[in-house]
Amino acid sequence: MVSGEMAGAQSFALDNSFARGTFTVTIVGCGGTGGFVAEGLCRLLPREATLVLVDHDRVEERNLRRQNFVREDLGRFKSEALAQRLARKYGRAVAYSTLPVGTVELRFPGVVIGCVDNGLARRDIASGMNSFFGARIVGEGYVRRPNWWVDAGNGEDYGQIVIGNIGSGEEVFDLEKGICHGLPLPTIQRPELLHQAPRERSCADMGDFP
Repeated sequence: MVSGEMAGAQSFALDNSFARGTFTVTIVGCGGTGGFVAEGLCRLLPREATLVLVDHDRVEERNLRRQNFVREDLGRFKSEALAQRLARKYGRAVAYSTLPVGTVELRFPGVVIGCVDNGLARRDIASGMNSFFGARIVGEGYVRRPNWWVDAGNGEDYGQIVIGNIGSGEEVFDLEKGICHGLPLPTIQRPELLHQAPRERSCADMGDFP
């Protein structure tokens, strides 16, 4: 739920009208967060939804401790290994790309879930989201964007989940139905995310908790 200044203290549900038909959920980053998000979505998503995994990194020994991979995945692309294993396990199609997100055409309508830890990858996601700005669904007096971007990032001692789908200054609240059709992109809400450098020490490098 979200609230807006123009509506005072009223709460709003995010517009999920895209989920009434066929839609795509794209997970960018299949590491410590994305790998487990992908498995959870395989359980939850309806069959008419398409799941796409995007990651050009390969599985390393250090990934086996905290990420959703097994020893047989070593050396394979993360997105490929995860997609094929989850497709077998849950009996559903899981698409994947082993290319950097900046070269992948994000699909719509649906949700893009960014599970990345650096500003460069977020810039590429933002660029892909900007391509949707010309696509609008107009009805009942409101403009609906075809995609939402969920940025799920974390550091060693913090994390954040930020949701948005539009440029700044375009928030649209349906006061009567209590629905929010648009929020600024995560990189507009938290511009510092664009400047986050890749971490030298990732979660995969951390030791076990005592």
